[in-house]
Amino acid sequence: MRSVGVLAAFGCLVALGAGACGDDDVPLGSLEGDASSDADADSTMGEPDATRTVGLDASTDADADVDVDAASPTCSIDGYCHTTLPSPQTLRDVWSDGLGVAWAVSAQGNILRWDGASWSIVHTVPGRLLAIWGSGPTDLWAGGDDGLFHGTGATSSAIMWAAVATPGDATIPINSIWGTGPTDVWAVGRPQPPSRPRVGRVLHFGGDGGDGAPTWSVDSLSLQPIGFIEVWGSSGSDVWIGGDRGSSGREQGVVFRRTSSSGGTSWSEVALPLDANGGRLRLFTTGGSASPDDVWVFGTSTSSATTIWRGTRSDGGVFGWTVEATLAVATWAVRGTSRSDAWSAGDYGRIRHWDGSGWTQARITVTSFPFTRPFYATWGGAAGELWFVGEDVALHRPASSNP
Repeated sequence: MRSVGVLAAFGCLVALGAGACGDDDVPLGSLEGDASSDADADSTMGEPDATRTVGLDASTDADADVDVDAASPTCSIDGYCHTTLPSPQTLRDVWSDGLGVAWAVSAQGNILRWDGASWSIVHTVPGRLLAIWGSGPTDLWAGGDDGLFHGTGATSSAIMWAAVATPGDATIPINSIWGTGPTDVWAVGRPQPPSRPRVGRVLHFGGDGGDGAPTWSVDSLSLQPIGFIEVWGSSGSDVWIGGDRGSSGREQGVVFRRTSSSGGTSWSEVALPLDANGGRLRLFTTGGSASPDDVWVFGTSTSSATTIWRGTRSDGGVFGWTVEATLAVATWAVRGTSRSDAWSAGDYGRIRHWDGSGWTQARITVTSFPFTRPFYATWGGAAGELWFVGEDVALHRPASSNP
């Protein structure tokens, strides 16, 4: 083994500019954002672009003092394994069946499948693909510039993909897909670059199409002047959607929650608190449920680059919200399994773990230099398995690597 702390620090200075590296596992709860990175937030936040540059994270680089073998292993000291993609791909989303098979979609219009040992491209469409989700190993949905695609087959290795006609404005790309099962699926989208004022669509697969089969319908939330970025949830009666409303210079990030009661279902807008500097959510970037009682929202505030909001549900069923941290680097994905176990990923190779009391940065580097490519999506299974994907990168952390 050899120490590469000096080399890693030098790499940070060359690649990113002074101040990007430091000690391991630094809590992020008190980090200050870089307001300069929000100068053109309308064109950069909420729709990641692999070629853009944002302000460096004020946190330290957890990879700086990692020891690696001269042979360059494929897995980091924390068990993050770098898999090999068949060609350069900007992966925008990832989903796994939890049985050893994973799926990813790319901005190059490819659907990729991981068979437990290697990735292969199994289907290609003309436009970008931005979202993928499955109700099970043989029932998958993908979406992007060209709408929705349904993947079905007798086995996971025999999946065939077909375009699906959907209602509403078909020119609006699908940004995010989530559901609870094969007959309860949500898909949301907005134009890119964002329209001014914002427009979008919210689609739901369920109900009865007249022949007893479920069908896609436009949800009434689509009538709102909002560009919808992400949908997630914890159950069919607890669905969340995040996006932005307004026009250039007057944007406002919004989060909606859909709940069911004896009177039916309805959407309500979530009131997020101001951050420590009095800033409100300006642009939504990502959200996720760590459990039915624990929700995370990341976005640009009007006073700092990236702010983290956390919602926890009380015994009475009401969510209370707190501001957990501010960061200088955009975060594009967050997922979790409990109140003390959540993961986020974003620009400059930043992967962070929430342990119930604070965020710490993961060590993912397997070479002498820090990993700086952006991550755009993550998936986590109940058994502890993790995937993180982004610009020409697909990291896999097997369940056996997690505590």
